[in-house]
Amino acid sequence: RMRRIDRSFLLVILLALFASFRGADARAEERILALAPHVAETLYAVGAGDSVVGAVRYCDYPPAAAALPVVGGYKAISVEAALRTRPTLAIALDASVEGVERLAALGVRVAYAHPQTVREALQDIERIGRLAGRAAEARALAASLRERLKRLARRRPAQPVRTFYELWHRPLTTAGASSFLSDALREVGAENVFGDLNLPNPRVSVEAVLRAQPEVIVIPSEARDVAERAQSWRQWFGAAEPRFVAAHHDLLHRPGPRLLDGMEALQTALLAERRQP
Repeated sequence: RMRRIDRSFLLVILLALFASFRGADARAEERILALAPHVAETLYAVGAGDSVVGAVRYCDYPPAAAALPVVGGYKAISVEAALRTRPTLAIALDASVEGVERLAALGVRVAYAHPQTVREALQDIERIGRLAGRAAEARALAASLRERLKRLARRRPAQPVRTFYELWHRPLTTAGASSFLSDALREVGAENVFGDLNLPNPRVSVEAVLRAQPEVIVIPSEARDVAERAQSWRQWFGAAEPRFVAAHHDLLHRPGPRLLDGMEALQTALLAERRQP
């Protein structure tokens, strides 16, 4: 009887191992569409770059992502172009991305990654890693980013720096309460002067910015001359002008693995401005 039990136990172990090997093979065969720049960055960062078969415009990091077939933009995709890549999984911002629901109806697995806080962004890194069969790598990456987030918290000034974030300048747009950028500002020790607006990217007027009296205006380098924008603000503010900080848009505007790079640089710049007489 003991030998019969041993054989049954051995059979269970062998079947479990076989199932795990089959699961690993299935993950290795995953063909993924990265339908947002931060999704592409995350997939490559966790070692799943070989599984990515298509992307959207602005997926340009790492350089290998820029060479992928482009199937549209992060707000709308070409279903026909997407299907030509023979995808098994598509990861998009959310269900509002035109064409994604049709992909799902045609049998492509669909997942979403649209975090509203920095911590949600780190959770998404782990989830994307699991979807791509790189759970261990994603956990390790997220853990290292969480440690860096703790260091940012230790460096936060006792009094938050009142900050206006010029997300875009034509029309003038900023980060609202439901944007992960607003949360990123809080994490580095900045007080978003429009953080009470319950919109992701609200439009604001110059007059509203003047009334908010920010200490610092953050100007991303995306499609604008930072020095020229600073000069425009100086003319509006007059003698009560704030200080100005340039920011790298790709690092701060993509809730992926490089977000902490952008947050660390922003915190260093804000603290330097706070120390100036």
